Order: sequence, then structure tokens, then C-alpha cells
Amino acid sequence: MILSSVYIIDHFLFEDAQVLNFGGHNFYSFSIDKDLKKIYVTVTQNQSYIPEFWNENIQNISAIVGSNGSGKTNILKAINKSYKDKTKSVFIYEEVCENDDIKLVIHNITADFVDDSRTLEGSEYEIIFPNGESYDAYKAESVIPLYYSAIYDTSIPVFYSLLPLESGSISKNLSSIYSETILKQISFLHNHISKLIKESFPDFPIYNSFKISVKNLSKRDFTQVYSDSNIGNPEKIETLKIHIESDLKEQKFGNPESLLRRYLSIIGSDNLFDALQQIWNLPQYTNDLSEKSHTIHDSSNFIKNFEIIILSFLTLNDTFIITGSNGRFDFNKILESLNFEEFLDNFLKKYIISQDKIFESNESDIKLENSNELIKIISSAYERITQVNGISTSMFRDKMLRDIEGLHNILDFYKLINELQIHKELSSLDFFINNEEIVESSELFFALYSKVVDYLSNIPGINPDFLDVRTDINLSYGEKCLLNLYSTIFNFTIGNDHTRKRENYLIILDEADLGYHPMWKRKFVDTLNKTLPIIFEELTPMIFEDNSWLPNPLYSIPNIQIIFTTHDPLSLSDIPNNNVIYLKRNNGFTKVLESDDIQRPTKTFGANISDLIADSFFVTDGLIGDFAKEKIENIIIKLNQLIERKNTNQVIHITEEERDKIYKTISIIDEPIIKNKLIEMYNSVFDIAIENEIQELEERIKHLKKLKGSQND
Repeated sequence: MILSSVYIIDHFLFEDAQVLNFGGHNFYSFSIDKDLKKIYVTVTQNQSYIPEFWNENIQNISAIVGSNGSGKTNILKAINKSYKDKTKSVFIYEEVCENDDIKLVIHNITADFVDDSRTLEGSEYEIIFPNGESYDAYKAESVIPLYYSAIYDTSIPVFYSLLPLESGSISKNLSSIYSETILKQISFLHNHISKLIKESFPDFPIYNSFKISVKNLSKRDFTQVYSDSNIGNPEKIETLKIHIESDLKEQKFGNPESLLRRYLSIIGSDNLFDALQQIWNLPQYTNDLSEKSHTIHDSSNFIKNFEIIILSFLTLNDTFIITGSNGRFDFNKILESLNFEEFLDNFLKKYIISQDKIFESNESDIKLENSNELIKIISSAYERITQVNGISTSMFRDKMLRDIEGLHNILDFYKLINELQIHKELSSLDFFINNEEIVESSELFFALYSKVVDYLSNIPGINPDFLDVRTDINLSYGEKCLLNLYSTIFNFTIGNDHTRKRENYLIILDEADLGYHPMWKRKFVDTLNKTLPIIFEELTPMIFEDNSWLPNPLYSIPNIQIIFTTHDPLSLSDIPNNNVIYLKRNNGFTKVLESDDIQRPTKTFGANISDLIADSFFVTDGLIGDFAKEKIENIIIKLNQLIERKNTNQVIHITEEERDKIYKTISIIDEPIIKNKLIEMYNSVFDIAIENEIQELEERIKHLKKLKGSQND
């Protein structure tokens, strides 16, 4: 089944209803009677349609072209039938039956909207075929659309694509987006399908491994947060005052000596800046390289680099609300930690005790290994106490629980790193594509990393993304775009549950060829045609029978239709003209150029590239850059002025420098017709032809005199 035509009744792009014919078996035209609420459809056979024109299981490939701002992406949104799209439209699908007859399937989307949602039943308009052609009603998910864009765009979620788009959620941070991209690539490259595609497309970009290292952040990145905001560094005297006032109100001095020690600890406490310096000066983390003394680490040992960067984040994360009930944890205990796990436990103790002094007595129990019991203790501590000095205790509880979970994720991530890092002294963590466990281990790695970054993102003023991922081959932007396209589609075929396995898929590609070299643009359509069936072999079509999903005996591989937008003539030269939708912007509205429109281009398939640029992309003002065009036009104007002055016997005023500049500009023009004409004009102005003739005659005279002299001898 293929989407053959779409009739868009009401859309902000169009002044009137428009028809999109994608080059199926037939062309469809529509007329609407809004009073009678009827839409009349006329069917005309597509005489240029060629059965089995594309590769096996590729039903059809069509293109949409138009200038920037003509509405290509918005039209794709309507074709995708996104749940937030309110476009009233009629979709006509064609399905080839066993006797080669064409069965029409119509999706009538003309119902009104209620509360931003289309009514589930009924349509505003009745579909009528004058010749009485019968048709079937469209069944939900008969054709599954898959939208893909190569650019990051927070508006993409409105497309509701089943593809895991990099920009599929505005809530994602750049770290998670990048991690997802890498994971898709790993899964794809590890699978044998990538090798098959490599055979079909030798230039297909493939890397064999990637390295993960800890970003060497500047110490100033951390200290600047402190100096700009003083977060976590309340004035010592103000802090002392709050504590004393709170204690006086309570009038409970069971242990005055302990109370005094607490006051003295506040006065003698270090600020955040000092704490960071003390962490960085620990012997096991000291950066001995003078040229890198301004950075957190020296980049030589991955695990040590990881430890110190995490400790720096955790030191900066020491923030809490001053309530008078805050406890005190000696930072020296953190500095005296014997290993990384002990560091995490001590930071947890500091976080919890700093929030509320009631936990000082439970200090020894505050460990990550006791997290389940610790959560129970914290939760029960605030069951009866709902406020402290007017502040809800839920804020304390939630932060403590978040710290427990966050530090636990850091510990799990640290343990995984140690498992993966076979050689402990290396500066990076290496993943190899051919490793049998690469997919599973990388998925776990990036999942935990995402959780750690999410926890550290609570620290204001600093980027928590601290890992750098580099492949063994530096891929260009175009190579990355190509790899992302295929790995994203592949990820869909292996990652979907059985309910999404259908007979028909509509691949909607929004300028997916961005960044490609012309050689790759030339291969764009051909590669899609040859390789997508290979990728979709992973997806066996299913049917629902007897309350269960079973393989469909009629299909071994799903049918695929492709609709793409492009600005590239090389890609368009592979598409039959009847398969191209041309958009023309005029007077604030977009118009679809139908087959009988005199403005519609007539040449695409196998056409000359220059013709395509001028014709199909509506480049009517020359096929050279505006800068070169302006330079040439200025020379023409100047030479015409000089020719006019010469013809009217006026004195020609021009400096030798200006004359030389004109001559050199003409000499670098590579279009022969323009260049020869300008040379002709230049020679005419400056009598170059006469001068050349005089020079030739003088040389001839010299030659003859020399010849005569030799004869006399």
C-alpha cells in the first residue's frame, strides 16, 4: 500500500485547498462543495507509472521541493498525521491486489476538533467518485509514518514520530541526546547489516572503536561559581547568629560544652573556595604538570581523573538552607577518606547532617550500603515534624533522598568503570565495536552516566557533562548525518515491540541529505533504494489473529515508501517528474504546482544539473553567485561607459591601477562566453587589437630586414 495523493482542505500555508500527487498508479483531482459537505474525486491514470521501478519492497520514492519558507516541513507534519496537527485533509492510498487491480483506501480526516483533539467518529465531508469507484476505509496504523530530521529542533516532538529522534524531547539535555546517538551508532555498526550496507555503499562511514575520557575542566570553572554567587558559603557571623538565636528560643542546654564546640566549629569553618583547594591538593590527585596546573587533572589516568572531577562537583554541591537546625560535619573527615567509596559516604554524611543536626547521632549509620534503611529513617524522622522555623521539612527530606540516590548512581557508575577498565593506568576507556558485549555494556554505561549527569545538573552555574566521546575515525558532519540516518532507522527496526510491526511504512525524510558532499548527494536516493530493504529485513510483518500477534504469511519484508524534501538537484535527478511535489510561494501563500500548471518544471529524472537548478529549484536570476555576478555587472557598466566616451570622442580618464584591476578580474572569470565578451569590450576601449597589430607588423619588419641582411652577405 502506498500513499498516492493528499488533498489538504484547510491549512495556514494555503489560500485555497491543494492537492499533492506523489506519482502512484493514478493522479487525483478534487472539488469541494462546502454547502453540501461533499468532496468529488476524479481519477486519471498516471501514464508514466512504471511497476517495480524501484528496488524490491520499495513501493515508491517521491520528493518535495520549494524555496526556504515555502512550507515543506509543515506539509510533512500534515503527511505524518501528528496528533496535534489540525489539518483537514483526505488521504488516498493505493493497494495492488492479486489480479493487479488497484484497490483504493481512503482516510477521511475532515472532522471538527473538540478541545484540541479531533472527534473520533464521523467526518464533515462525504467522499464521492463520479464514476462510482469503490474504496475501503483506512484502518488505524495500516501505514506507519516514520519522520526523521537531521537537525536539532525542539519543535520536532509535535511530529509524534516513532523514530527515537535526537530532538524528540525538549526535556533532554545535550548529554543524553549525544549518548543516545552514540548508542544507536554502536548498535548499528555492531550488527552484520552495517557490513552489508558497506558492500552496497563502499563510502559508508564506519568506525571501529571509540574512546571515552574525562574532560579536563578548568579550576576556574568551579571557583567562578563560588565567587559569582557565594552559593554554599553563608557569612560565618550570620550563620553563628542564626544558630545562637535558635538555641536561645529552645532554651535546652543539656550539654553546654557540645554547644560551644559547635559554635567554635562555625567560626573556624572553611568556605567553599578553601574546600575545593583542599580537594585538589590531596596527594593522590595533585596535578604535577606546571603547564596544566590550572586544570582539575593531568589527563593521564582515567579512573583518577573521574574521581577528582566527581569530588569537585560534590564539593560544589554542598548547599543547604540555613534554619538554625543545621548540623556540622568536619570537612577534614572527607579529606581523610581512604578510597573513593569512603569519599562518597562522607559527602553523604555531610549533606544529611548539614541539613538537620538530628542525624549527628546516626553518623556511623550514614553509608550508601545502608541506603534502604537510611531512607526509612529519614522518612520517619519527618512524619510528625512538618515544619522547621517556618520551612517545610519535605524540602529537607527530598534533598536527602535525592542525594542518596545521586551518590548511589555515582557509586554504581564507578564500579562499572572499574569493571570495564582492564588496564587501570590508561587515560581513556576504550570500547571496540567488534566486542560481543559492546551493545550491552555501552547501554549500561550511558544509562548510568545519564543518571549521574542528571543529579549533578542540580548544581547551578556549571555544565555537568564531564565525559568526552571520540571515535577512532574523525567523522565529518556529512558522515555523521549519514550514519545517524541509518542508525536511527535501524534502531527502530530492532527496538520496536511486536505491535509496531506492520506491512507498510512511510519514511518521511526532512532534508536528510544536509551536509553531504555532491558525490554522496548523487548516491542519496540510490542508497536508500538499495539499503532500506536490507535494514527492514529485521522487521517481520505481523497480523493480529486469535488474540495474538503472528507473522503475516503474505509478507516477509515490509513495504516501504519514501517521501523526502531536498534543495539538492543531484538527489532530485533520480526522481521521475511525476513523483515531485513543487511548492511555489507567492503573496504570502504557498501553491502546489499541479501537472497542468505552466510554472511547473517538466524535467527531473536524469536531467542536466544546471537545468534542474534553474528549472526545478526556480533559480531564475542566473546560476552564479551574487558576489561574482555583482563584480561582472560592475565591469560591464564601467566598460560600457568607457566605450560611450570613446565613441563620442571624449577623453577617457582611468588610472593604470583601475585598468589593471579590470583586466585581472576579467582574467579570473571561468565562464568562457562572458569572459570572451568582456575581453572584446576591453580591447575595444583600449585599442588592444590595433596595438597588437602594430606590434605584429613591427616584428614582421624586423624579421624581413634581418632576412635581407643575411641575403646580402
